[in-house]
Amino acid sequence: MKLQVPYLPFITKSFFSLPFIVVYLLLLFTNFSHAQDQKILKGKQISGTTINDEQLTFLMSHQEALKEFEKPASLSMMEIPVKVHIVKSTTSNSASIEEIKEAFAKLNKYFVQIYVQFVPLGDFNYISNDKYFDFNKEDENALCGSNDSKNVINLYIVGSISDGPLKFCGYTYYPEDLEKNTDRIFLANECLSDGVSLARQMGHYFTLFSTSGLNVSETQEWVNGENCATEGDLICDTPADPGLDLSSVDDRCGYIGKKQDQSGRKRFYKPDTKNLMSDNPRLYCCDHFTEQQYQKMLYAAINLRNYLTFPKSQYSKRQLKVLAAEKGLSGQVSVFMQGTEMPVVRNGNMYINEKELYPTNTTYNIAVVNNQKGYIYVIEGDAERGIYLQYPKKGDKVFFKGETTAEFIVPSNLERLKVDELKGKDGKNHIVVLFSKKQLRIEQLIDEMNSIEEYLDVVQRIYTVIGTDLIPSKNLVYQKNGIQVQGIATDQQIMPVIIEYKQP
Repeated sequence: MKLQVPYLPFITKSFFSLPFIVVYLLLLFTNFSHAQDQKILKGKQISGTTINDEQLTFLMSHQEALKEFEKPASLSMMEIPVKVHIVKSTTSNSASIEEIKEAFAKLNKYFVQIYVQFVPLGDFNYISNDKYFDFNKEDENALCGSNDSKNVINLYIVGSISDGPLKFCGYTYYPEDLEKNTDRIFLANECLSDGVSLARQMGHYFTLFSTSGLNVSETQEWVNGENCATEGDLICDTPADPGLDLSSVDDRCGYIGKKQDQSGRKRFYKPDTKNLMSDNPRLYCCDHFTEQQYQKMLYAAINLRNYLTFPKSQYSKRQLKVLAAEKGLSGQVSVFMQGTEMPVVRNGNMYINEKELYPTNTTYNIAVVNNQKGYIYVIEGDAERGIYLQYPKKGDKVFFKGETTAEFIVPSNLERLKVDELKGKDGKNHIVVLFSKKQLRIEQLIDEMNSIEEYLDVVQRIYTVIGTDLIPSKNLVYQKNGIQVQGIATDQQIMPVIIEYKQP
């Protein structure tokens, strides 16, 4: 590329020195690089997802229940399995495992808000087929018939997606009946890493419509929101959206369109160009869901997609026994409040203290038993104060050999902690013990967790930073008595034990 310095009449020849040229060129390259990083869709649409009459009728039948739905007071992380199918070509590059992991990390940062995490199953399915690499929707059943896995999300990553003359970044299916659901998402290679397309399709899969609504010509939703519950995307905290294109959104994500709504009152639209469910082709703008969109997706996860589950282990009992000896993790955790063990009940992958309220100045200690080789870390905190490392402190033992004849009790060295020092604004606090097969840069990880600007609790922050390394709860064995957990570190290396308790 040939760079030409423009004529600047206000700069004298003496001022136009070498340092000035260097600074100017650096600024020029920086702006050029930034422009290259801005993802803009050209020649394709972000989504080819459509809805049929059966799906719409099914979703509308849940509208009243959705209105009454309230987020549970305590939510354990809902881990949703995703079977990844990578279609390969002899002439073009397919998606790499690293790219897929990065895409899931971006995706999970959005969904951690509602305690949902998507876990790609470790056995990726590679499909070598030039015909399906440049994928046409009419070939869907031929491709998926022999490759789909049941009761998981099947994510097909292909070279490109077309439907006749139309090209898309991706598409999926809305739920319509627990017996007839199609659990597939399709995504084009070049849209995998944009941070928007996969989140958009997951939004559709969990019942969100485009913010411009279902009407393919123009939304009937009014700008003042009077009919927001029955028109547009049926969600009232997303502004009326007439549909977006490159000509109606400027490069700073501002809406510059001149369309008016159909109310007859000449109201100009003011859409949210940064919503992930908008059709904004300037993908670099899109960065959030709204609270009501989250509420609708959480309802769908709990009530409409609750059949999604991890498949049974691919290993035989004999293989599991061998793996457990080599890669097993096994631990027990007890929390003592003034010498008395805290009672807990298990909810998913979290232990909750439901009944006890401990008064100010109550002190507690944590005892951790490790039965196999590995590292142990103990952290605690809340959404208000952030996260703090409680073990190991300087000089503490980190790695435990885990001989079967011995138990390692941690923490004789733990500081006695006062409950009033741990109290969060909402009264919800967490203690998390991490049993790990690999050594963690725990202080650096905690700094990353605490640097997150959103209002997130300890569990959400942990999953945001190291969620892809946590063994899914479906792959852990929880004993009936006390807090005792076992797992095998194959695809993931860290076994979390999470305890939630509240203060008055």
